[in-house]
This record gives sequence, structure tokens and C-alpha cells, in this order.
Amino acid sequence: MLRQRTKVEEMLMSAPTRVLALPCAVLTEELPRFQGGLSHDVLRRVVEHVDAHLGERMSLDQLAGLAGMSRFHFARQFRISTGQSPMGYVRQARIERATAILRERNTTIARVAVNLGFADQSHFTRTFGRFVGVSPKSFADRHWRAGRSSASITAGMPAGMPT
Repeated sequence: MLRQRTKVEEMLMSAPTRVLALPCAVLTEELPRFQGGLSHDVLRRVVEHVDAHLGERMSLDQLAGLAGMSRFHFARQFRISTGQSPMGYVRQARIERATAILRERNTTIARVAVNLGFADQSHFTRTFGRFVGVSPKSFADRHWRAGRSSASITAGMPAGMPT
């Protein structure tokens, strides 16, 4: 004798079909995705420390200590937050500061290298060339000449004239 299925049994029998369809529906919906990375406060603290201490020796352990996490976890989270490694960020910040200093042309390349924490002028020149595409001397000469020619042009103009 066949007995008739109840509504509950019908629902249970069809449940696997609905469960299988669920992942497809979830994949097509726009769900907020977890991005990960460092919190804004931790990232700000690390970046401010890097900017304030560019001329000093920095280690991954030191930066991870500021973030309060292991060096490996910090490195992964920093890369998620910034798109680059912590030490890559330090190198980039040093080169950006170097370009600003070299534009002013008021110091030697060796002094820039030492003041920004590079091992020596050769190390600085190699790193600068990789990031900027020219040597620090070529960069400084180009910007010094450009600044000097615009200064000489504006020096001969009467006061109040737009430059």
C-alpha cells in the first residue's frame, strides 16, 4: 500500500534541489567582499613612521611591531592594503624624497644617499635608476637646468607680470 506524502515530506524531498541551486544564486548576487588588509589606523601609523624615519635603518620586524602582528602576517596584510611589500614601500618613499631633494640641488648625491638610509652612493644610484629610469646626477642636472632657465626667464620680467 502506498501512502500519500505529506507537505513536509515533499519539502524535504525537494530540498536538495533548492540547496544545489543556492550557490548559483549567491554567485550571481552582488555581495560585499571582504578586502582584508591593515586597518586604516594601523596603516596610517606605519606610513607615518616610515615617513618620519626614512634616514634610519628599518626592518620588517620593526614595522610589524608597530602594527602589533607577526612579520609574515604584517607583510601579507600590508601588501593587500598598498599593493606592495613593506620594504618596497620604504624604498619607494626614499626615492620620492630623493627626487624632491635633488630638484632643489642644494646637496650632494652622496649626502642624499646617506641621509635617506642607503648603504652607500652606489646602492642609492642603482635603486634610483631602477625607479626613475635615470641616474640621480642626470635627474638633478635636468631639473636644475630646467629650474635655472625658468628662473632666468622670470628674472628679466617686470614685477607683476604673469609667468
